[in-house]
Amino acid sequence: MGKLSRIAALSIALAGLVAVGCGVEPPKSGGTGGSSGSGKPHGRAGDGGDTETGGDGGGDPGTGGTGGGGGIEPGGVRLDAVRPPRGSMGGGETLILRGAGFLPKEDSPGGPTTVFFGTNPAIGARVVNDTTIYVAAPPGTLGDVDVSLQNVNGEASCVSCYRYLEPVDLRAVEPAEGPTTGGSAVILRGSGLRADMTILFGGRAALDVTSLDDGSLSAILPPGDAEGPVDVRVFSEDGQAWLRKAFTYVARLRIDRVDPPGGPLAGGNRVMLSGAGFTASSRVYFGDTPAATTLGPAGSLSATVPPAAAAGAVEISVRTHASTARATYAYFDPADTTVHLYAISPDRGAVSGGTTVTLVGTGLDSGQLAVRFGGVLAVPAAADGGNFVTATSPGVSAAGLVDVEVRVATGNDTLASAYRYLTPIGVTSVSPSDGPTAGGTAITVLGAGFPDRVRVFVGALEATNVVRVSGSQITATTPRGTDGSVPVRVVAADDDGVEGILVGGFRYDGPFSLALVDPSMGARAGGTRVTLRGSGFRPGMATSFGDTASPSVQVIDPFTAVATTPKGSTGVVDVQASRSDGASALISGAFTYFDPTSTTGGSSGGPINGNLNVTALDGSRENFGMPLEGARVLLGSDDGSLQGITDERGQVTISSSLLVKAQQVTVSMPGYEMATVVKQQSENLTVLLQPLGGGGGPGGPSEGPPPGTVRGRVFGFKLPPNRKLKPSEREMAFVHYAPSSVYFAPPWVDDDNYKATGKTINVEGGEFSYMFGNPGRMAFYAEYGIQDADGSFERLLLGVARGVEVRSGKTVQADIVLDMRLDMSVPVTIENPPRIGSWSGTSNLWAFVDLGPEGVVPVGNTRDSSGNGSTTLTKLPWLTGDSFLFEVFGGTDADPNPRRSRPLTVAFRRQPGDLTAGLTVGPLMGLPSVAQRGDGPITSGGGSVIEWTYEPGPDPEIAYLEISAGISVWHIVLPGTERQVQLPASVLDELRTMFPRGTELDMQLISGREPRFTFDQWGYSDTWVQNYTSFSLAVGSFFL
Repeated sequence: MGKLSRIAALSIALAGLVAVGCGVEPPKSGGTGGSSGSGKPHGRAGDGGDTETGGDGGGDPGTGGTGGGGGIEPGGVRLDAVRPPRGSMGGGETLILRGAGFLPKEDSPGGPTTVFFGTNPAIGARVVNDTTIYVAAPPGTLGDVDVSLQNVNGEASCVSCYRYLEPVDLRAVEPAEGPTTGGSAVILRGSGLRADMTILFGGRAALDVTSLDDGSLSAILPPGDAEGPVDVRVFSEDGQAWLRKAFTYVARLRIDRVDPPGGPLAGGNRVMLSGAGFTASSRVYFGDTPAATTLGPAGSLSATVPPAAAAGAVEISVRTHASTARATYAYFDPADTTVHLYAISPDRGAVSGGTTVTLVGTGLDSGQLAVRFGGVLAVPAAADGGNFVTATSPGVSAAGLVDVEVRVATGNDTLASAYRYLTPIGVTSVSPSDGPTAGGTAITVLGAGFPDRVRVFVGALEATNVVRVSGSQITATTPRGTDGSVPVRVVAADDDGVEGILVGGFRYDGPFSLALVDPSMGARAGGTRVTLRGSGFRPGMATSFGDTASPSVQVIDPFTAVATTPKGSTGVVDVQASRSDGASALISGAFTYFDPTSTTGGSSGGPINGNLNVTALDGSRENFGMPLEGARVLLGSDDGSLQGITDERGQVTISSSLLVKAQQVTVSMPGYEMATVVKQQSENLTVLLQPLGGGGGPGGPSEGPPPGTVRGRVFGFKLPPNRKLKPSEREMAFVHYAPSSVYFAPPWVDDDNYKATGKTINVEGGEFSYMFGNPGRMAFYAEYGIQDADGSFERLLLGVARGVEVRSGKTVQADIVLDMRLDMSVPVTIENPPRIGSWSGTSNLWAFVDLGPEGVVPVGNTRDSSGNGSTTLTKLPWLTGDSFLFEVFGGTDADPNPRRSRPLTVAFRRQPGDLTAGLTVGPLMGLPSVAQRGDGPITSGGGSVIEWTYEPGPDPEIAYLEISAGISVWHIVLPGTERQVQLPASVLDELRTMFPRGTELDMQLISGREPRFTFDQWGYSDTWVQNYTSFSLAVGSFFL
């Protein structure tokens, strides 16, 4: 359609009215729509189905085809399955109902579809096509329930086909941090937690999962691969829950150095502790006295030393919820000159020597300083005042504890067994390198530097039966563990700060199983990114969906794999996994392939969560619903890697871990208009593309049933008392059928064209007649008044004939009685009248009597050109407010025709009660403006960004932007909150192959508000102005 397509199309139906005898066909049903199986939707405004009696194809939008019945009795409905078949008692999951008969049958009136889970109604059921309904599960009680639905075709139920499960909810992990070595106790808080669940910290499973009385789970922390936060997840075959980065692994707690390692008795000085495993929750104690502590740079701790009563060494400790690290701190009396040695820091080092240490004491500055480690002189050594000495440890021949002696001119002192010489522990291999998770595997650990007394840890737990065979060999028995590779640690029993680690030194082999497939549904095009949960996963694992192998499988950890679904057919399939050793696991009916097509186009399904299913269909009347193979789908406003090509069914699934938020989706196809959807939020999108060569058009007259005839007379001609006719005046009545909507009546229809389809009655009891090709219930009205020779008409009386049943080949009588005076006046207030800046526009107000499905009767109009939003409607019939529909449109000029006024803002209003007290309409949406922006000259095609603004007023909920060149070449659907769109450069280049660079194209922006609208479930019908309670329109130019 052209520049004004979506507005002008509302009135072109009148051009297709076909005279039959002395009558014309009104724009009632708009034709029959598509044939069964084609799934033709309600058309865009004004391009309805084929007219029954020929002509140029007028009428309201067609009601569309049924999309095929799929093997049910005519007029019936069937409900086969609910996918997935289980969910939380809290409800909220997006489900797919499969069956047939979900759409109204051809020539049947539409109606609501209601779905019940047990006795609980589901809210927001959306019929996607004749075999598919999307619905959000309502809350329910534990156990199986029947699912039933009702629509215009009947009722259907599926017995016990949905199971409510206790919701799995993970709320907290206590504590929220722990050592990378694992082995500490953790508690998981939440609901629906069971002891048979797998608990993952990152990629490793916790041990010894136990249910507590309050519904929490206790477990033993598995080892971590590195310091830092990890996700915590619980899962079983009945559900899962997780907390992102809820637990932080920290290094095993240890103190490497205290600086300074001593201070005065009065305290108050600050010390810096360096080491590992310190966190903001760590606390420092001097003996049993807590110290004020802060976490410093590079994971250090700073503490304020408390006072002490006596000089000497005390234990300084760092405490966490899980462990304690210890070192020595010395208090001294600064006035004491007696030689004392209280502490050394650090108190350990390599046998090769070279460790810089600090000695703390008193009287250390009297000269002739000598420091010895186990009798070996330390060189260099230097005093720093009377209380500190800095020395370098000498090398020794063997590991172990030694005395440290300091000697000066005035005396000496010795700390017994104060310094430990260490031999580094190295672990090189473990044999065998794998065994069962139950433990009990006899292993041999090889390495170097194994001390006489040694402990061995395999994963989080300590091995048993540990025997040091030599300094390079240990034998032990593995403890229990969980599936996967774990580190093997050899630790000195006398000093747990001395250890050697072999990362991934042993692999526990657990059972091979599949527990979950997430998501459990995917589009039939394949390409859905699916996460598998279970155990025993290994690199090289293969998966299949039904009988077809996955094109790719990535094993993340022993409990997690990501597979890409192959192409499939609609229905339920088993999911199977297999390993190279021949082991296999299967979940029956674990995955459902579905057709993501929406018959009427738009968005459906749950939120994007790694997968986006796009369907491209021909949107023309001639080939509506035909899949478009080879359409290019591009995500984002640039030309990134997230793109795909539709298959022979017009479908493609784009999968990526990056797809976790709303996307801009552009679809292009040679020979068709482009389409862009901004902020696509749901997992399924169907775009309808119009061919650039036209879509077939309504064609010529078609054969149909014989027309029905309506005949009638008009009664009640009566002048008001004391009203005399002038020579130039005459009595007359204007007769017309009630238009099906306001868009088929003035002002949307030209007044002269509208009058041309009416009848003029000049005498009491005068006759009129119409013939119609489409049967149905209609209404007719007559306005009586005085016609002057100058063309003016003084309206006096109104009469309406309702409930006129038009039947093919039949003649019915519909007399009209003029029984309503047209002399009611209504003061009107227009909220937010049109304006641009400080300049005020013009508001035009129209009143209609609303006859429901029988149509509307235009009964008056007025205008406010002052900009203050005040006017008066006169000569209305004396009816209560609930009988009227009011329409106000405003613009920047005084043109009373909304088809010509740009920019434009429109609002509709119903107001029950007595209208003589006043009517309020609006508020009107702010007038919009739209323009192209770019870095270069716009007229040379320098801009790929389109921007628009609104004057103050209610925000729109949806916007539809169309770029056209006589026909649409690009349509863009956006949330009403958006104010710009950037068109992908590569798709613009495709458009430039059809038009010379610099070609001026037309832009039209329609923004609307409608009841109960949510953008995540938008459909093309949401871009039709006849569904809006208010809307605005702007036009502009776009240069290629």
